[in-house]
Amino acid sequence: MRSLLVALARPLGHSRIANLAIISPAATTGNRQVSTAAPAPTLAATAPPSATASKASESLSTLRPQPTSSTKDLPYVVVRTANQALPVYSDYRNGNTRVLTIIRRVWGDKDALCRDLAQVVPVERLSVRKVTGHIWIKGFYRNEIIAFLAKQGF
Repeated sequence: MRSLLVALARPLGHSRIANLAIISPAATTGNRQVSTAAPAPTLAATAPPSATASKASESLSTLRPQPTSSTKDLPYVVVRTANQALPVYSDYRNGNTRVLTIIRRVWGDKDALCRDLAQVVPVERLSVRKVTGHIWIKGFYRNEIIAFLAKQGF
């Protein structure tokens, strides 16, 4: 039986059979086989569920800044993605010779956001795509825009 386990262990990349559960003929009952290996540790031994739930809720609340009064007064909203990231993307076109920065998920007055973005980006580089509602910026301004939106409270 040991030679059979060694033959099975080698194709799997295991050089030792110590990690394999050895089933003795005495431990089998009918079609059901009982392993003589030690039982696996349970999750309850690691941490109580209430402690992990509170840690998860704390980490989720700190990912996204809470809306401030200045954010509530703005005529637009930039909604974060499911991963709590700001929806600012870089797009490379024409064989990587043309770089665009795209802001998605903008609700409200997109022209007001463009006016506010003029603090960080030259106005002639900004354009609003009316059909999709995205804001395109010619050039790589991803880091500046993310910093600007984070400062605004989004």
